Amino acid sequence: MHEIDLTPSVKTLSLDIESCQPDAPQRYATLSFPVANNIPVVDSTPVTKVDTIAVITALMCQRKPALLLCAGWSMENGAEDLERLRQASRDFDGLVVVESCPPEPTHAYRLESGTVVDMGPQSFKKIEDRTSAACADFLNGLQGERVFAFRGKKVLFLMCGELGVVEGRVAPKIFTGLQGMEPMESYGLVLNPTHTRMGNGGTLNAKREFLSRYNRTYLSASNWDVVPSPETGKRQWPSRNIHSCWINGKPQEQCWSCPPEPGYHPDFIYREWKIV
Repeated sequence: MHEIDLTPSVKTLSLDIESCQPDAPQRYATLSFPVANNIPVVDSTPVTKVDTIAVITALMCQRKPALLLCAGWSMENGAEDLERLRQASRDFDGLVVVESCPPEPTHAYRLESGTVVDMGPQSFKKIEDRTSAACADFLNGLQGERVFAFRGKKVLFLMCGELGVVEGRVAPKIFTGLQGMEPMESYGLVLNPTHTRMGNGGTLNAKREFLSRYNRTYLSASNWDVVPSPETGKRQWPSRNIHSCWINGKPQEQCWSCPPEPGYHPDFIYREWKIV
């Protein structure tokens, strides 16, 4: 992996966030950052790390969505950042989902009313990683904290490449090695944060359509990698579909965003989605 040298400095962003609308409790939200070396950074000066927790807590306070899904690697300082979020969540009437950063094994966490739940590490990253052992690990997670209830919905949590629970593009279905899963019809919400933007949009959308059938909601957010790829020499940029919300097999349009238009070098991207 191509890397850049990050300075020890951490920037706290200057935030001017509009207060929430009366229908905030009917909105889900997604959040992502520019990243380098698997750590959130300032896009315009990517050697400088960013205080993501200050952004997350400000959005919780000002926007008050029912659910805030952060893309992967949203929390660099482990236990310290998790405690800051835990304190903020005590006064937040909603659910927040974050993931820790390398080099320690990364874990996903959900926070609600001052309670932290560890949802564990990612079981597989790529299609070729779906070994029998990885599939068994994933299925074990479904018996633990990867499946939970939230406001009357049964939630399935998939971390990044675990979207590979679905195989196929023309006729997507649950991967053969994971037939021990409960039927998708039993879930009302699928959360699938990713680390950085993934390619092959046609296949991704086929899987998202499948996971949002039968009036389910599928929600995802991706960071963008500012370090040029060693293969192409190009870096990633934000895009219209860097976040996605699908309901009943159809992609949804955001109802509010910050910044309204990302342009070049946004410090973060935050979007809200109206949930009927």
